Amino acid sequence: MSTFATKTQSNAASGYEPSSERMTRTTLAIGMLCGTIGSACRETPVRPEPAPTPVTESVVPEENHSTDPELRTVDELVAYSNAQLELSWEARTGLPETQSLELYRARYASQNAPERALFLNGLEHLDARTADLIREWDGSRLFLPDVRTIQPAAWSAVASFSASKLYLNGLKTLSGIEARKLVTWNPHGDLYLCAVERLDLEAAQALATRGTFRLETELALDGLRKPSAEVVSVLMRGATWELSLNGLAVIDADRARAIAGFDRPKLSLLGVREITAEAVPFLADWRIKFLDLQGLVSLTPELAHALAAAPCHVIDLRGLESMSLETAKALTGVGSNRFLLTGLQSLSPEAAELLSVDSGRFLLGSR
Repeated sequence: MSTFATKTQSNAASGYEPSSERMTRTTLAIGMLCGTIGSACRETPVRPEPAPTPVTESVVPEENHSTDPELRTVDELVAYSNAQLELSWEARTGLPETQSLELYRARYASQNAPERALFLNGLEHLDARTADLIREWDGSRLFLPDVRTIQPAAWSAVASFSASKLYLNGLKTLSGIEARKLVTWNPHGDLYLCAVERLDLEAAQALATRGTFRLETELALDGLRKPSAEVVSVLMRGATWELSLNGLAVIDADRARAIAGFDRPKLSLLGVREITAEAVPFLADWRIKFLDLQGLVSLTPELAHALAAAPCHVIDLRGLESMSLETAKALTGVGSNRFLLTGLQSLSPEAAELLSVDSGRFLLGSR
């Protein structure tokens, strides 16, 4: 037996496999594996990679004013105004006092001169296109009770509105920039901003530049509940014939001092329910020709004396329903101011006699 044969038999018996044979077997195994994989790859279709999702920039949606009426002509403005006024008048029950008064004014104006009053209820955003359309309308009273925002591009048209009375009682805020644009509107017209709740010094300074004492113009800011003393002082310097701050409920020392020293034709403080004891001394320098304090429902002798001595002409106290004898004595003891007291219902004979001595100074009787 040859050496090779002997060696082979020996290897087989011992389980030993030469490296050359192992390589041959490994090569065959790899080949068979590759054949299997290749067959599988040929039978299974290759799935294409998904296309990348296109990246889009986020777009901030514009403010939606789709509920605002689309008006294209002046005739459509007038027709819409008439329809809204009738609807609002029918549904007026439960309206806040300010809105009810505005609606009454619009109703009264439309009945007396329908072509001179425009009531655009339901318009919440005043854009440039609508403002330009309103500018074409030739009337005297413009009511925009629901306008909350005014587009910056619309202010130039607002300044050209033909109305002599402009009601913007839906605006809750008014910046200094907006106020400067607004005051360019008819300087001799009445401006009502009764929903503005806060007013900074810049806006107050702008509003104080409009108006003239020679004409009975009015600036109404009845939404200001607690304006700062600085804002009150700036507004008092203004030239508007009548300044209305009916949202004030309490006159404290700081606000009383802010009002003092300024000569004004008329100051309306219908909402004032209290003038504090600390404020009373400053009334000695209240120089108001017509002071409206109809909101006061009680009057102390000290406050009565201060009001009687104040350098005013007429003081409206029609909200008083009763008056003590001591208060009547304080009211009649000094000064020459006239008092409207037509709301008095409970008055002692002695107090009534004191007040009736000078009937030209104390107006009693029915409202």
